[in-house]
Amino acid sequence: MGLSSLFESLMDSSKKKLFLQQIQVLHYMPGRVRLQSQYVINNPEIVRQVSLHLKTMPEIKQFTINSATGSILIQYSPEDVSRNPFLRDIEQLVVKQYGR
Repeated sequence: MGLSSLFESLMDSSKKKLFLQQIQVLHYMPGRVRLQSQYVINNPEIVRQVSLHLKTMPEIKQFTINSATGSILIQYSPEDVSRNPFLRDIEQLVVKQYGR
């Protein structure tokens, strides 16, 4: 299953879990997280799908995607994490990877 399929129905918990297994947290501080995915590298369709999905989340203030490196930088208000299941999952990934 490709990353674009995952973003098309990210609310499906099994697909969301698979997506979270395919990304790495490169850097984190409350309100700002840099993710990395090999699937984003030089893949404009995946970048488009990720962008479309992130734009639907009012809790996300800003994001950038670098298709050359596979980096996804997401900026959000830490107070909004509790209202957004995707951001909660990302923060849980941070805890799992870094114990923060």
